[in-house]
Amino acid sequence: MLYYNRNGCRKKELLSVIVHRETRILALITLLYLALAVTYSFVVPLWEAPDEPSHFLYARYLAQNGCLPSPTYYAEDIAGSFEKDYILSIYEWYHPPLYYLLGALALRAVEPQHKLSASYFFPSIDPALAYQDSLFVHQSKGPFHFGEDELGPRLLRLLSILMGMGTIWVTYQTARQIFPSESLLAFAASGVVSFIPQYTFISASVNSDNLANLLSALALLLTVKWITKENGYGKTLRLGLFCSLALLSKTTTFFLIPVACLSFALRAKQKGSPRYFLKQGLAFLSLPLLTTGLFLALYPRKNLWALAAAYTESSKVNADLISLGYLCTVLTQINQSFWARFGWMNILIPATIPNLLGLLCLASLISAVVFWVRGNRERILPPTQSNSLLALFASVLCALLALVKFNLAVFQPQGRFLFPAISAIAILAVVGLLSPLQPRYRPLATLVIVGGMLAFNLVCLTAYLWPVYHGRP
Repeated sequence: MLYYNRNGCRKKELLSVIVHRETRILALITLLYLALAVTYSFVVPLWEAPDEPSHFLYARYLAQNGCLPSPTYYAEDIAGSFEKDYILSIYEWYHPPLYYLLGALALRAVEPQHKLSASYFFPSIDPALAYQDSLFVHQSKGPFHFGEDELGPRLLRLLSILMGMGTIWVTYQTARQIFPSESLLAFAASGVVSFIPQYTFISASVNSDNLANLLSALALLLTVKWITKENGYGKTLRLGLFCSLALLSKTTTFFLIPVACLSFALRAKQKGSPRYFLKQGLAFLSLPLLTTGLFLALYPRKNLWALAAAYTESSKVNADLISLGYLCTVLTQINQSFWARFGWMNILIPATIPNLLGLLCLASLISAVVFWVRGNRERILPPTQSNSLLALFASVLCALLALVKFNLAVFQPQGRFLFPAISAIAILAVVGLLSPLQPRYRPLATLVIVGGMLAFNLVCLTAYLWPVYHGRP
């Protein structure tokens, strides 16, 4: 049976028009992100992003030798090691290899073997510039000019940009999965992810974070789909597979494991069957455990103890760092570098801007909690939406706690380590911002949110990054 609206348009045709319009809006957001990210990748000179030389050298080593690099310089202080070639070493050797494997395949596709076999020459490092402006001394003919020897790292930057684009698309799909009729919420969430300046900056650099962000977002999407639909073991194993791939890209994605187990527990509670939780949990965990076992079995045995020592060192808690003052410093810098802190964390914007954004984000997350509590108390929030939002809350909380705990071992208060949970952060923040508003105000609010983030991104690009690396016009 066909249904008509007051204008006589058939329902299927109306749905087609809506889908076409939504596709165009999402395409516009994506194109704007691509334009910004590509511009960032040229305005920011090579090697002026966190750990970019080491990430590139890791991928290049795989392309050259077909095996994982050996341990080198672990736990050395970066700030005091510019003269010791630490920056130009593979000090990221202990990171999971999936991103670097993809990078190695890309490098082999565009660079001849004789070129891969030769040493790669970086610009010289000027200790006087370290943590002031550029870390390297660049002799560029302009931001949009690059030599033949830059083809490899430029290609890896492009690969990272495409991964960042995938994360934006997955964020949109996750929001639509939870709120099928709320397209504005999905647009706002994907727009927030697209235009956070720090996200654009990291996406435009050679960094394993970008694959971790994409695979984590995909795993969260599959978690939400698992919650909202009846599932068998096949979909549970698929979720386990993507969590395993995320762990093979970066260990900052470990929070996906407890979040998935939480979703199994919520479904088991609905069914009143603890056995269901055990069966689904064991099926899910079998893949991460199998993947980890295979990785360790294939890992060079001579390096296994060094690998274990690296992760043991980063998991220790330094009792001297447990203080309220230190925790405030860590949280402040995490917030600032989540929004905009460029270069090797040495190019800052006025602290007032990220501080205000952090407070707004915190207020919106609290508002989202109120929305969730009220919806459950008044029974107006369907169980699938309630459980999906709870999984997103758990993602944000677990990712933040893991980062704070990591900083009790090593001082690394970098907001980009929260980006594996960026889809959850964006969706919850937008829920908190839009839910108190009457429906007629939500389109304008969505435009303000996305437009405001886009304007902030452009200001960071033109007022901070360009003047630092290319001088004021």
